[in-house]
Amino acid sequence: SPLTTVPLINAVVFSSYEQGKRWIEPNPDVELTAPQAAVAGMWAGFVNSLIVSPVELVKSRLQIQYEAQKGEIRQYSGPIDVIRKVYRQTGLRGLMFGVLPHRLSRSSCLCRASLRCTKDSKTNYTPEGETPTVGALLLAGGLAGIAAWVVSYPQDVVKVRIQV
Repeated sequence: SPLTTVPLINAVVFSSYEQGKRWIEPNPDVELTAPQAAVAGMWAGFVNSLIVSPVELVKSRLQIQYEAQKGEIRQYSGPIDVIRKVYRQTGLRGLMFGVLPHRLSRSSCLCRASLRCTKDSKTNYTPEGETPTVGALLLAGGLAGIAAWVVSYPQDVVKVRIQV
């Protein structure tokens, strides 16, 4: 369910991004340049893709199956069954189908765009020296989501085609 998985995925992305920033610039008081922030965002996307791609493979296979005509035999009985059958047929490699387009495009684009847009939005809508308001954070997150999906949606279509 998105209610439980999205916060976990966001925690992975933001913690990976912070880790990437620390690798690039250990001093937290030094602002990263745009290329440095992009590299940290790509690291976050890479880590994210290793976790999200197998989950999305399971989700995509089940969604395609549930859209099948009534009366057709369903190949999978649920998420665990998808994992078992894919692993049995193709091993760990099979669970990672779609990870390459996900890693190269969607995750990296999504993370770079959303993290940068969130930072810029918080900065632009918050007076210097003040903590961002809830409204500024919601606006930043909304703009980040729009920016990220505009950039990454075409690659997501390719990833799903590979997975199913």
